[in-house]
Amino acid sequence: MRGFLGILLTGSVLLIATPTFAQHAPTLQQFNFARLLSPSPDQGPHKDHNPKHGGTFFMSSDNKHHLEGTFVVPGIFHLYLYDAHTKPLREEDVKRVSGTIQMGESETSPTIPLVPGNKKEMLEASLGDRVKFPVTLTLHLRLPGMESSAKPELFNFKFTKFTDERGSGNCSPMANMPNMGC
Repeated sequence: MRGFLGILLTGSVLLIATPTFAQHAPTLQQFNFARLLSPSPDQGPHKDHNPKHGGTFFMSSDNKHHLEGTFVVPGIFHLYLYDAHTKPLREEDVKRVSGTIQMGESETSPTIPLVPGNKKEMLEASLGDRVKFPVTLTLHLRLPGMESSAKPELFNFKFTKFTDERGSGNCSPMANMPNMGC
């Protein structure tokens, strides 16, 4: 009997509290259920693998950095750099990043160095206005914390057109990896 009274009492309190709560709570139609399913950068490292500039998104093998590549008119490759929480990499860390771009996937293709871009979290390389689509760009990248004797990390970006940096982009290179959230 005592357990039954506790349930009744709890039920009574809930019934009394419900009208006040209901005035401030979103209705079922207003509640954003997608927020429960989509990762938030505040949830911890590696929870957000969504491109921020409409490009192709990767996670580096050091599990400390994320990167996004875009290809914009008039043939400029932009490399956006992020930390493990997908926040823009600090300017002092971007200065410690180096890399080159090659057209295609051949090791004998000419290399074009990455240089500082017009945003502090970005590097870029100008490929000129004669690029023909589809094009694969191979990025050879050295990130902060890499051993000086380590080979650069390789990333292949495939573009069928210029990137709309306001678009949604893709993280398809990582989509088949477990727990990628993309």
